[in-house]
Amino acid sequence: MRTDTATPNSGVLKAELAFQRRLAMWSDGEGQRAAIDLAEHHRHLLPGRITKAQLSGLMNVTLAAPDIASVHAFMIHQGQRAEKAGQQEVKDYWQDVSQALTKTEIAAAELAADVGLAPVSEAQRKGRARSPAWLELALARAFMQHLVAHSLYLAATVRAEKR
Repeated sequence: MRTDTATPNSGVLKAELAFQRRLAMWSDGEGQRAAIDLAEHHRHLLPGRITKAQLSGLMNVTLAAPDIASVHAFMIHQGQRAEKAGQQEVKDYWQDVSQALTKTEIAAAELAADVGLAPVSEAQRKGRARSPAWLELALARAFMQHLVAHSLYLAATVRAEKR
């Protein structure tokens, strides 16, 4: 009599659970540090030139996006709007956020490979290939949550210092 409860998908489920644990560790470590560093680098744009509405829009788009390309498209659009308004520093902000998002895509591929969900090819290591969309979005959402939260904290701090 067989006593284990293995199913054809149990290996995948174990890998997905392992990915979720690794995602939490990445989010609390590398992801949070990168988001804070990015927000601090652009602190001078908060709260006026990068608004709460833009930060909320970024978080909403990231949460609702079907794929990373949709999030990148939002950032490109925001950068184009800033450029048309003659706000080069704001355009640079959106480019920096987009570059940070690309780094989360690479991290997603590496984490997926570590837990056996997807192999990491040389192209992925160089940022030219994709891991499954849900893996990329999971890291992107964690990163953006930290970025938006810290940016809103900085914006509130700046407003309080001006009083």
